Amino acid sequence: MSAEDLLRYGLALVAVIVMVVAAAAIYRYVLPTGPRIPRVARKDRRLRIVELMPIDGRRQLVLVRRDQTEHLLLLFADRGIVVERNIGSVPPAPVAPALPPDPYLEPEG
Repeated sequence: MSAEDLLRYGLALVAVIVMVVAAAAIYRYVLPTGPRIPRVARKDRRLRIVELMPIDGRRQLVLVRRDQTEHLLLLFADRGIVVERNIGSVPPAPVAPALPPDPYLEPEG
């Protein structure tokens, strides 16, 4: 194997590595795996994403909270639609405690 062959193989290897890196960059740009939300460590922020649910590859539902009000958004690749506005914080319904079975009643049978 001559020095010219080694140089040719080395350049081919570099070219293949450059193509793989370029393909990975294009893949990340064209087909993002999910929303890229910057993480802010501030405790006093007013706006946050409560929940995000992908519907398919092009649409997703997003529940956004601003102060104490939530808004449900349907996001497409190029636009968004407000599904419901001013969703207030709904307290959970009270759950009645389960009563133990009465030992004096005979089971039906």
